[in-house]
Amino acid sequence: MVKCPDCGRENDDDVLFCIHCGAEIKKTSLTTKSTYGNLNPQTWLILFIIMEIIGAIAIFMGFWIVGLPVIIAAGYLSFQMGQEYIPRITILIAMMSLPMIEFIPENETISIFGFAIAWMSIIMLLPEESGRVTKGKEKEGRTNLFLKGKVLYWGLTGIISTIIWTVIILIFMLNLGDIII
Repeated sequence: MVKCPDCGRENDDDVLFCIHCGAEIKKTSLTTKSTYGNLNPQTWLILFIIMEIIGAIAIFMGFWIVGLPVIIAAGYLSFQMGQEYIPRITILIAMMSLPMIEFIPENETISIFGFAIAWMSIIMLLPEESGRVTKGKEKEGRTNLFLKGKVLYWGLTGIISTIIWTVIILIFMLNLGDIII
């Protein structure tokens, strides 16, 4: 239905004149042009690169700022709920928080529980011959790890899935620049 511009009454869509007052009804086109179609391929590439850089900075800053308290809390609390899905998130947090190991006092023992096992799996990926990580005796189903003189206890639960997720995320991060959406 089309409204008459003079009398304001409804008319059929296919009429040229108002059936009530005889005024001419002008048809208006409601189509609009998209401005995105005018962008050339170089502009799209530049926009994609800028968005990728902004996203990488945001992810890095988010994990760097938020990651440390999560790892510290995980050392003192046991998170038994949701262990099936939390390690995937924790691996990313742990990768960004690993340099914070320097701030733990020398020879302090840290007990790692629950989802924080992802942090330990990343430490395990470091080469032992570098002197950074050494393994001690197994005690009650746990392996002692020493990282720069700091004793870390690592529970053996869920080790395989955690290492698999760590490798997947490392591969993803190494190939991040090659992804085309």
